[in-house]
Amino acid sequence: MDHLDDAGSFLRFEPEEHRLIRRVDASAQQAFDRALEDSPVDTEKLLRSAWVHAYGLHPDPDKAYGEAVKAVEDVLSPLGAPDDKVRTLGKALGNIKSQVPSGKWELAIGDQGDQKANIERFVGMVELLHKNQLSRHAGGHNSRSQKQHEAEAALHLAILIVQWVNTNVLKKA
Repeated sequence: MDHLDDAGSFLRFEPEEHRLIRRVDASAQQAFDRALEDSPVDTEKLLRSAWVHAYGLHPDPDKAYGEAVKAVEDVLSPLGAPDDKVRTLGKALGNIKSQVPSGKWELAIGDQGDQKANIERFVGMVELLHKNQLSRHAGGHNSRSQKQHEAEAALHLAILIVQWVNTNVLKKA
């Protein structure tokens, strides 16, 4: 494993997946590793799958994007749609969004001064991830395969959202 590092390879060995993965910026790798540590098992599996499909030797941007969405769905649904038997990111997002005016949610991160940041910023991040999955509905007027840079961006956005949910940055007011 150190041989790849010593040789300056753009690849590294991923022991959990038993495969070679493209190297990424150290801070991106640390964010991914931290999100895995704090995640439930199913979310961890989905993030790992998204990572492999984004950064593996044979990337699959559609699969990477889809798994990133599912990882967010997995951590957000228990909060946004806890009683729903068929949990979807759209339902969880819709429920959280509908509660924005009532102030039921807050972010444990400040805005200007001592005020809590507006929850709509978090909602916007989730909407960005959810609504731009263009490969989800084949045959739709906007349907197309995801591009590699879209899959990578979606994965890193999902890592942030998962981390925020796991560490209670998003919390009930």
